[in-house]
Amino acid sequence: MNDARVVTLSGEELMEYVERNGDTLRLKKNLDKIEQTKNNDRVQRIFDKHFAKKKIKIPAKHNGGAVVSIASGAFAKSEIKSVTIPNTVKKIGASAFADNNLESVIIPSSVTQIGEGAFKNNTSLKTVDFKGSVQVLEDNLFSNCIGLTEVKMAGSPVNIETSAFYYCRNLTTIPSLDSVEKI
Repeated sequence: MNDARVVTLSGEELMEYVERNGDTLRLKKNLDKIEQTKNNDRVQRIFDKHFAKKKIKIPAKHNGGAVVSIASGAFAKSEIKSVTIPNTVKKIGASAFADNNLESVIIPSSVTQIGEGAFKNNTSLKTVDFKGSVQVLEDNLFSNCIGLTEVKMAGSPVNIETSAFYYCRNLTTIPSLDSVEKI
């Protein structure tokens, strides 16, 4: 098993290595049951490095191919504070980063689609910076992000769906609404 396989903790692969205990993700206790693991100490060190600090860096490549999407619910309720999304990602699934402790998010220009509630309930989230433009800001995208004060976007969305910014009571800066056809 190479390091890239272990570091790529997303979607279904995430659950190969971790178990959920309430709202916390933990490394599986019996590492011998993890298929293809050649060095259990290495898995533990990599897990500690990436989850103990509550920082996730999603790799641009995995198993020789580009990482183009983040699965629905992939990192939900995993207590992360920081995520680095590579510019190969085009789609972020529904609730992918919901219910975490994210403080800021930079969404690369490659992302064109973000699922419903992808960042909801990140009460520590203060800023979101879209390096490109997403046409639709989906339902509950940032709902209950009570600390959110600023959303920057290179372009303007066409649709802002129901409750995209529900209960973002501190939000003072939003993207231009020049191109918005539906709110």
